Amino acid sequence: MAKFCKYCGTQLEDGQVCSCPQAQAELAAPAAAPAPEAAAPVATAAPAAAPSAGKDLLNKVKETFLSYLKAPKATTAKIADDPKGMTLAGIFAGVNALAVFLYLWKILGGIMGMAGDISGGLTDKIDIEYPIFQMLIAGIVIAAVGILISTLVVLLMSKVGKQAVDFKKLLVIESVNTIFPSMVLLAGTVLGFLGGFGMLLQILAVAFLWIIWFLNCGNEARDLGGADVTEKGKNMWIMVIVMLVGYGIAMWAFSALSLWSVGELKIAGYSLSEGMDMLDMLGNLGDLF
Repeated sequence: MAKFCKYCGTQLEDGQVCSCPQAQAELAAPAAAPAPEAAAPVATAAPAAAPSAGKDLLNKVKETFLSYLKAPKATTAKIADDPKGMTLAGIFAGVNALAVFLYLWKILGGIMGMAGDISGGLTDKIDIEYPIFQMLIAGIVIAAVGILISTLVVLLMSKVGKQAVDFKKLLVIESVNTIFPSMVLLAGTVLGFLGGFGMLLQILAVAFLWIIWFLNCGNEARDLGGADVTEKGKNMWIMVIVMLVGYGIAMWAFSALSLWSVGELKIAGYSLSEGMDMLDMLGNLGDLF
């Protein structure tokens, strides 16, 4: 089949290129550039995962603890206004309850160790069941009562000083204020491992704990009421009476709950409380003869 130039119409042989200007220009034109290949996707680093809620809370607890050691009042005031304040208060209150439990556990263990030494190891041959659950309950209640009494004492003194105080915020503050008492109780627990001398130090640690509690409540009441209100006249006596009553209730609760938990120690299937009841019964019977 004959072939013709598309520009000038000249008949061409197979494979021949026309010599007209248009055909020659087309021949000289560069080949069309190939379509660019699709760019390979660039791998991007995955965004760093946000810290978990648990890790964030743990960091908050650590930050609060370290800050409290440097500036207790400023720290508690900041936490009282923090949206997570109540959660942090619960954590520190829980640590305080655990500290009380460990203290009771160690002091009871020390007493039984001394009993074993005095009896020549007799306690090692008797089935003894420690009241772990009861001591844990005692620790929780003691911590809760201590925080509540501290809150009420300071709240009453704020009323005497005619200062408006938010009960919830004050509860958070008193819960955070258990940091030092918890440290003292944990230190007493560690000291209990030193034997008989350690038990003495353990008891002294609790005495120191009561001093901390009294001074802390006194300082907070003074801050709320003002020195001119709480250090003179009838208000001073009201503050002293309120603090002494609160102090007495706290000590009674600590002693009663501690004795209750320790009394549940079982020796050969009988608790100490049952044994004491039996001794009282025998004493009463002896009075009849």
